[in-house]
Amino acid sequence: MARVLGRVRISRLTEESTSIQRQRDLIEDWASKNGHEIVAWAEDADVSGSVSPFDAPALGRFLTEEGSRGWDIMVAWKLDRLARNAVNMHKLFGWIQENDKQLVCISDNIDLSTWVGRLVAGVIAGVAEGELENLTDRVSAGMRELRQTGRFQGGAAPFGYKSAPKEGGGRTLVKDPEQQEVLQWIFEQALKNRTFVQIAEDLNSNRNFARNEYNGKTTQGWHATTIAAILKNKAYLGWTTYEGKPVLDNNGEPVKRCEPSISVEDFNRIQELCSRRGFRGRASPKMSPLHGVIECWECGHNLHYHRMKTETAHNYWCRYHENRKGKSINAKVAEDRLDELVRDLIGELPILEKRISTIRSSEEELEEARATYREIASFLSTVPDEASRKTIFEQLENVNRRIQELEKAVHSTDGTEWVDTGVTFGQRWEELDAEGRRLLLTSAGIRYRARTIVKGTRWTLPILETELIVPEELQLAARTKGFNLPEIERRQRQQWWESLTEEERQAWLDSGLETPGSEEAENA
Repeated sequence: MARVLGRVRISRLTEESTSIQRQRDLIEDWASKNGHEIVAWAEDADVSGSVSPFDAPALGRFLTEEGSRGWDIMVAWKLDRLARNAVNMHKLFGWIQENDKQLVCISDNIDLSTWVGRLVAGVIAGVAEGELENLTDRVSAGMRELRQTGRFQGGAAPFGYKSAPKEGGGRTLVKDPEQQEVLQWIFEQALKNRTFVQIAEDLNSNRNFARNEYNGKTTQGWHATTIAAILKNKAYLGWTTYEGKPVLDNNGEPVKRCEPSISVEDFNRIQELCSRRGFRGRASPKMSPLHGVIECWECGHNLHYHRMKTETAHNYWCRYHENRKGKSINAKVAEDRLDELVRDLIGELPILEKRISTIRSSEEELEEARATYREIASFLSTVPDEASRKTIFEQLENVNRRIQELEKAVHSTDGTEWVDTGVTFGQRWEELDAEGRRLLLTSAGIRYRARTIVKGTRWTLPILETELIVPEELQLAARTKGFNLPEIERRQRQQWWESLTEEERQAWLDSGLETPGSEEAENA
């Protein structure tokens, strides 16, 4: 009586007619009829035949020096349950012989003890490899067809959607009401320029939005990387995507797969906000409240935060200017002064965001369209009749028009515009914490410079000279929206007016908007 290792495998690439249990029954029946005992099972479910037997999760551990001590005969239903690759199969045959083991394939009558048996096994292994290649080609072709027709290809549906039967056969994606509520909330927060980490933390703290299970699997909640993947996924535009890129039809247009969850305009807006901020994890507890905002008055370098024993003694200093002597600025005074400037100078200024009329990945789409053109053109030499050639030329003409449109989108800035979000800096400022306020200023390109004029004493605070630097493009965009400058200190208003060119001043006056102050205009 020999010790039997039962080998059972089912591939994830096919819908096998012989189940795991059926394979077990056949092996148990063979062992019983031949008077052998099954001592172990090497069961690999959802493992492709292209995987080497030595790398298979279950079988691999029995093909080691230690694992091979517990069995004498390996029994499988068919040879392709061991592998579908001739090289891997012959490697297994060699290992079987070198380690004085036996191999039995019930359906194929394999006997490796004779040269005829080894020859037959080699032929069957080659056939199995060919079947795998053909099967892989058929699956790939089928997946391409599903992508081109906009049908759901299977697998996990994007968050916010679920698979449903499609009229006429196949599957399609439809919106999941519960997940859509969470998804739309994520989009809303992203449009407010909140970071991935902030969105994830809020979701995890909200019992209704917390995600402990997804697609039948337990999760550890929301993560910043998950939020980033959702916000950058073009599938939410309703497009069919492959490897992160939109699938194009013969006209070079994205193939529609389902109802979109976000408009192209809002998607572009989110990409613009994310590109300014980059991927940012949780803010370091040691990060300065004004990191990336406050700069040295003299040299323009960022000021660095210096923590002291007492909070009121924290300061900002420049590591570049004159060995930092006398260049430290009291942090509390600087931060309080910035709060005043934001409220007084730009508090009523509407938050304007740059939006683009085409997807930021226009260059990628252009390359996809060019690839489509080349692929269609490659068929010209094999077309048998005039009618087919005419069809191909029409497709090439359509794709060429698409290429020209994308080339204009890539090289033109005409699609850029400033849009009023309906929220002022003052309103958003009140809603945010220190980190949120810092991100609001950095994303808008607003800088703050300061220097100490009179040093503080034990009883008095230092006196600072400060300036809030608003990007010129934001100022100009605000003026085109008819924004009236708030009442600010005379010197600040006069400095702003003097910074304008003659053309800008005249354009301001011709527009009929209120002047910054007649006295400043006269002085200018």
